[in-house]
Amino acid sequence: MRGFLNLGKHDSLEARLEKIKAGDEEEREKFIKEYVPLVIKTIVKITNRYIEVENDDEFSIGIGALNEAIDRYSGDKGNFINYAALVIRSRIIDYERKIKKHSNVISINQMEDEDGSKLQLKTDGDDIAYSLEIREQIQKFKNRLSEFNISLEDLTRGNPKHKDTRLNAINIARDVLKHRRIMEAFYQKKTLPVSFVSRELCVSTKVLKRSKKYITATILALDSEFELIKDYIKGWEREVKSNE
Repeated sequence: MRGFLNLGKHDSLEARLEKIKAGDEEEREKFIKEYVPLVIKTIVKITNRYIEVENDDEFSIGIGALNEAIDRYSGDKGNFINYAALVIRSRIIDYERKIKKHSNVISINQMEDEDGSKLQLKTDGDDIAYSLEIREQIQKFKNRLSEFNISLEDLTRGNPKHKDTRLNAINIARDVLKHRRIMEAFYQKKTLPVSFVSRELCVSTKVLKRSKKYITATILALDSEFELIKDYIKGWEREVKSNE
């Protein structure tokens, strides 16, 4: 998680959206400027051509769709990035159909991706959608870690150096997640109950104490809604195991 430390401190996405819905037009303008790359990326994926911000009708429609997504979004609609991309795609596709332009652009695969439950923005770390989403999740994760007196800096300093040690810590975290009474104690005391875990899971206290913060952070990540962080952990596990 070392790379996550580069993310700045920002208000949560929910807080910003609430400010906008309350009438903060300055915040709306700032928010839209930040999300212009998402609008362009979404349009380009559909039209498969360069978009001129000044001249393309699709860009204006995309910005309008982003505004629509902002106004209509609520927590029960899932992740905002995915929801906004879905609205933008829908409006652009409607426009393309209406004027009968680029009739060969919309493929079956693209239409299947229109389903919000299946929509995933699979990107690399430099992609705007990914960076905005991970920034939001990391801020929330930092807040959750702070309840257990852990910071991301603590994880950087205390991150197990050897792959086997780190993998073992993740496995311990997964075992803890399956143990209802340990999890109850974990959340009640806001710390990993080392003696309890050692006794119930037959793990040495030395191992638990050495990786306590890492195990705690992994439990909190896996037992959360932070899908990108969970994917990061799972991807690392797969990579290690595939190289064994």
